[in-house]
Amino acid sequence: MKNKKSKFFIIIGCIALSYSILTCILAHCNIGTLFPGALGIIFCVYGFFYAQFNQWSKKGFGKYFMLYAKFGFYVWLISFLAVTAVLIQNSSKEGPEGADAIIVLGAGLNGADVTPTLAFRLDKAAEYYFSAQKKPVIVVSGGQGSNELVPESYAMKQYLLKCNIPPEMVLEESESHNTRQNFENSKVLLDSYFQSKPYIILYVTNEFHTFRAGKLAKKAGFTASGAGAKSSPYMIANDYFREYFSILKYIALDHFS
Repeated sequence: MKNKKSKFFIIIGCIALSYSILTCILAHCNIGTLFPGALGIIFCVYGFFYAQFNQWSKKGFGKYFMLYAKFGFYVWLISFLAVTAVLIQNSSKEGPEGADAIIVLGAGLNGADVTPTLAFRLDKAAEYYFSAQKKPVIVVSGGQGSNELVPESYAMKQYLLKCNIPPEMVLEESESHNTRQNFENSKVLLDSYFQSKPYIILYVTNEFHTFRAGKLAKKAGFTASGAGAKSSPYMIANDYFREYFSILKYIALDHFS
């Protein structure tokens, strides 16, 4: 029985570590890609030394350490599942008709090219644009990261131009480095564009991100609806891990500021 438990933790650990390495190679390393790897290492170590940990945890400091470690893991697991359920329940795939403007939130570049995640967002925006009777202006929002050759907004605009969106219908916002700034800076741009007249916006992001993005859009002064684009299948777990920690940051910092 003990041998089966040991193998179970080693197998789960190796799967998590392999996934972390794979997603780091295929995408940018972030907390969403690194966290499964950290869990994987812990599980592997626990599995390899299962008998020793089991003996150590029977008395003294080891007993309390393992007790609190297991408690902490279960608290994290329950909170992660709860947050993920909220994100899935509140994800929005289709936005309302009649938007005057679309804000596409940046999602990183590979050098000067949009990432698959960002391409899904831009495709969603283009789909909405061409299906709308009254064509909305599109704001592409995102600054330039340290490992990016051009601002995200520039690469996003070039992508939309290849989708046959007229250049005069694409506005660049190139100063933002997070979702909160995306909305704040886009509002300044759109207020000027519409000359302070009322306008309806639709923000486009990925499904896992629509919940938090909606909260930040409201804080920026928008009454907005979101449209969620799909994500790469191999990045779904990474996306929800990363968004879990972003939600915690939002609750701790952005929600009360």
